[in-house]
Amino acid sequence: MLRTIAIIEPVGGSGGMNYYNLSLLFCIETYSSKVFLFTSRTDIKFTNKKILIFNFFDHCWLIENKFLKSVNYIINLFKSILKAKYNKCQVIHLHQFEFSFILIVNILITRIFFKKIILTVHDVESFRNNNYSSIFIKLVYKFISKFIVHNNFSYEIFYNKYKFQNIFIIPHGNYLKFFKPLDHNFKILPFKLLFFGQIKKNKGLDLLLFALSKVIIDNKNIQLTIVGKIVNNDLEHYQNLIFKYNLQEYIVTKFEYVSDEILVNYFNNCNLVVLPYKKIYQSGVLLKCLSLKRAVLCSDLPPFKEIIIDNYNGFLFSKNNVSSLSDKLLNIINTANDLYKIENNGFDLIKTKYNWDNLGFEYFKIYSNS
Repeated sequence: MLRTIAIIEPVGGSGGMNYYNLSLLFCIETYSSKVFLFTSRTDIKFTNKKILIFNFFDHCWLIENKFLKSVNYIINLFKSILKAKYNKCQVIHLHQFEFSFILIVNILITRIFFKKIILTVHDVESFRNNNYSSIFIKLVYKFISKFIVHNNFSYEIFYNKYKFQNIFIIPHGNYLKFFKPLDHNFKILPFKLLFFGQIKKNKGLDLLLFALSKVIIDNKNIQLTIVGKIVNNDLEHYQNLIFKYNLQEYIVTKFEYVSDEILVNYFNNCNLVVLPYKKIYQSGVLLKCLSLKRAVLCSDLPPFKEIIIDNYNGFLFSKNNVSSLSDKLLNIINTANDLYKIENNGFDLIKTKYNWDNLGFEYFKIYSNS
């Protein structure tokens, strides 16, 4: 059994990582005497003496000035590392959402105090312009003991780019420790779609709006609810698209962050969740949908295809293809009675293959051999 593990994941509840973090803690605490998490805004109550959480980064995300935010971040990173060092942690587990200056700082400062560093690479490549050369990135990565990715697609890209041998695949687990599966929604008319999560260009909302404008030509008994905070000040862009396609009476919008309690109500009041993404490496949104027992329609990107079998535990359409998306939506609406079976198949998958209890031993092996 390992003695102590420290996970430094500063985003936490400030960016939707709180459930992931706690699930990871719960799955590895079986194999260790103590687990530390350094994060922000973990407001979920539980009792477990082996798990210690420090919300050192709470204030950081409230600071608007970039310089002051960076200073605050580095101070709290040092606090986290020194706390972990004082408690004789054996392994530090970091997380990457993009290769950035902050990640470089995380790795280099951590390496001063610890030799064993695990890095979970959530997004193998940045969705924004990245000015770092592959040679420089590879040099920084040399300080990492082992890498974790969540699926075969990410592994292939990461390995082909850097040729590291210390890359391991551990799936992103479900959300069943925090959310109960919902009852099937038998309300068919209007057929209710849900799009939720941070609204970025790679999420394909513009594609969905265009496809919906085609669907209502043949079937007007449909409603789309859009829930999520818009990134990069694109609110006017999406509002213009809604007016351009004359979709005002078919769409309900909530362009802001909503609490999990409210979000569950949106899930409970929908027939189908649509994920028309243009690019993705792993989707916690998809796993949350399946955990809540809701059917999903996804673009046929490789990470989605590793989970979804078309017309069995979900639905797939051809990525970036408006006609494919609109045709699939019409077909699903016309066969809505089959959704009950689709939901059950998706739920069966998520509670077995993506069970955190089973993933804990995989993390234990990586920590032990680092």
